Amino acid sequence: LMDNIGMVYQNPKLFQGISIFENVKLAKKDASDKEVYEALKLAKCDQFIDRFEDGYDSIIGASGVNLSGGEIQRVSIARIFLKDPKVIILDEASAAADPENEFELQVAFKDLIKNRTTIMIAHRLSSIRGVDEILFVENGRIIERGSHKELMESETSYKKFVNLYESANEWRMS
Repeated sequence: LMDNIGMVYQNPKLFQGISIFENVKLAKKDASDKEVYEALKLAKCDQFIDRFEDGYDSIIGASGVNLSGGEIQRVSIARIFLKDPKVIILDEASAAADPENEFELQVAFKDLIKNRTTIMIAHRLSSIRGVDEILFVENGRIIERGSHKELMESETSYKKFVNLYESANEWRMS
């Protein structure tokens, strides 16, 4: 079962004392170096790795490099790319990311979820607008379901939430 499921959590953990490369390779021990590097590239890790003298061989932790929350998230996504599961669970996977990392995570998610069953738990609307079906949960129960477009076409709780979110984003201090 676990070979077919990949999970990305809100606060993923990386193993201290081993390299970024080795942290990703844990997802598939028999992977070639080329496969690991490709997974890191797909997760957009190449955009921050040049900050480190040893690149992907940089050791994570107190005696090595420290990664931001968004960078840790990207390394954990690289693991899922390498594992290549049939089902992916994204549990608030971009919640801790800053705006720059969130954008890169969203780009990586689009590639990651292609041709897979994906369960995405999210509060950020940017994470879910393009999904096939949204389940709007309130008090532990599914109260609405449909695509973003379908849910916006009638007076739904989802639509009220989207409108409130958008009006809050338009508000600016003078």
